[in-house]
Amino acid sequence: MKELKTPSHKGFIMPKNIAVGIDIGGTHIKSALVQENGHILSKKKIHTKKQDDSKEFIKSLIDLINHYKNETTGDYDLIGVGIGAPGNVNRESGLVEGAYNVPPLQNVQLIKELKPIINIPVYVDNDATNATKGEFLFGSGKGYDHLIGITIGTGIGGGIILNRHVFHGITNYAGEIGHMIIIKDGMMCSCGNRGCLEAYASTTAMVDHARQLIKRDHKSLLQSYNPSEINGELICKLANEGDEVSITVIQTIGYYLGLAIANIVNLLNIPIIAVGGGISDGAPNLFNVIESSANEHVLPKLRGTFQVVKAQLGNDAGVIGSASTVFMEGESAY
Repeated sequence: MKELKTPSHKGFIMPKNIAVGIDIGGTHIKSALVQENGHILSKKKIHTKKQDDSKEFIKSLIDLINHYKNETTGDYDLIGVGIGAPGNVNRESGLVEGAYNVPPLQNVQLIKELKPIINIPVYVDNDATNATKGEFLFGSGKGYDHLIGITIGTGIGGGIILNRHVFHGITNYAGEIGHMIIIKDGMMCSCGNRGCLEAYASTTAMVDHARQLIKRDHKSLLQSYNPSEINGELICKLANEGDEVSITVIQTIGYYLGLAIANIVNLLNIPIIAVGGGISDGAPNLFNVIESSANEHVLPKLRGTFQVVKAQLGNDAGVIGSASTVFMEGESAY
């Protein structure tokens, strides 16, 4: 068993309360043991086995949690497990719906399955909402009472924190920023509606837009790549190298993200919007475009009252955010 040392800073003993944070993705299940101040004590990552049935999948989660229980010494109090799952989550039973990238997770009641076996509290929420909790407690939203989080990936997710509490809505669907309709009768979205932000500003939309521009014979460095190799990371890289098509793609998604953020600011008068996901790291000019578009579309009196910032937790956003579910909404929450 690995012994965990209690870290200290200038003689100050750090918090004893810890939580396991688990972030379930289509490729990997990331996890970490996190202190109540956001400090990560240890991490572990396993492959998501999509071919597993639900029982095997649950067993892999139990093994992961037991790994951390065995790792925890008497210096710490393990107060719960927080799990971030794709799709819509019933926070009472942990029922996950719409987890199409993780078939064995579909329609599984995680809390009901896990809690009797691991015998510690379990909290489950949408993965993007969890990432927003982490940013609120330990990242770009620290010190604020309100925060909107937006995560850009294959789709677009989000989270809403008002008056230091997560806003879930009456059916736990609040935060689906990617399905804000920004263009009437626009492009088809994966949800079945037309004109959603996700259809215009996700990494999937980036790739589609880049391929369309190339087909129209726009000259680009992307043309030297196989179409299957074109992804968000490559587009960001080539945009930074001055490729005109890639720059156009970045400007386009920035415009639409700014438009959506203007709608959010007009509705909620929020002071800070944190944007995360791999593209936020790879496209530094994206934030200038987003902020310019947002200020163009927001009510004149609200211009300059908000910031669009890069999410700070990076690759750890999912696990710290999932642990933050325990800290914000668990039995010891404020």
